[in-house]
Amino acid sequence: MFGLYPAGPNWVRTFALGDCSSRDLQKSLVDLAGFTAAIQHQPFGQYRGAVLAQFGQTLLLVATTPGACEIAVTPTVEMQHFLWSYQEGYASQWSPAEIRSLTGHSGWSELLTNARREFGRVCDNVAAALDGT
Repeated sequence: MFGLYPAGPNWVRTFALGDCSSRDLQKSLVDLAGFTAAIQHQPFGQYRGAVLAQFGQTLLLVATTPGACEIAVTPTVEMQHFLWSYQEGYASQWSPAEIRSLTGHSGWSELLTNARREFGRVCDNVAAALDGT
């Protein structure tokens, strides 16, 4: 359902909702893991997932196609563009000052380290919430 986003397959992880409702998952992540609830807008376009919650620069998307019971974790649109630029060899188009003003990070090393750490943490929190732990 979700497919690929600009940053590529290493930056998306899907989960089955199972017996957990998307509303209960959202509440658990907001109450226990510091996520921010979202209004289910669709930043990547129709049928590419609606934002259920956000943690930093990482989104939790819920499937919007009828009958689908999946969720996905992926970076925000803005972070997707940074990650794509880096992966495709366009990192030099961003100065350290631009990276700092747009992301708060001092450069590519810090941006990538923190993006990986945050993505992993969000995936772990979502997995734990789905397990009820």
